[in-house]
Amino acid sequence: LISDFPGGIVLMLIFVFAALTDLFDGSVARALNKETDFGARIDVVADKLLILPLVIFVLFNSGHYYLLLALLLPEFFNGLYALYWRYKKNPIPVNIFGKAKMTVESFAFAFIILFDFSTRPSWFPILLLYIGFILLSFDTIAKILYTKNLISKTKKPATKGS
Repeated sequence: LISDFPGGIVLMLIFVFAALTDLFDGSVARALNKETDFGARIDVVADKLLILPLVIFVLFNSGHYYLLLALLLPEFFNGLYALYWRYKKNPIPVNIFGKAKMTVESFAFAFIILFDFSTRPSWFPILLLYIGFILLSFDTIAKILYTKNLISKTKKPATKGS
């Protein structure tokens, strides 16, 4: 258990606090009409800093290399894709699949931290991470479809006789 490790309870509390604030920060900002470009940018970074170190540590140490790659490569692609469109002044909005993925991954790591902090996590958090991968795939597809739609809306129709 996490309580068997020095500072384990503090690690768990920090993780739970960070996950909860990440889950609700955007909703609160929108409700209070306090959304900022900086907040949107830092939220993406905070998501990565919250989950990726745990993903790498747990999956690498437990030998789940394929799942590790399956989660890291799309995250890397999504990050570059989002940066590209932000640079083009068309930031991609957050979608339900990305939020659901973050929630599922947070539950998986909360479970690991609370009950299963070992070199080989049980099947349940690993299953949650596979579900996270499926949601990440839908998130990626939704982003691509959003930008495809954005591109088709911005194309100007050709005029006759020009």
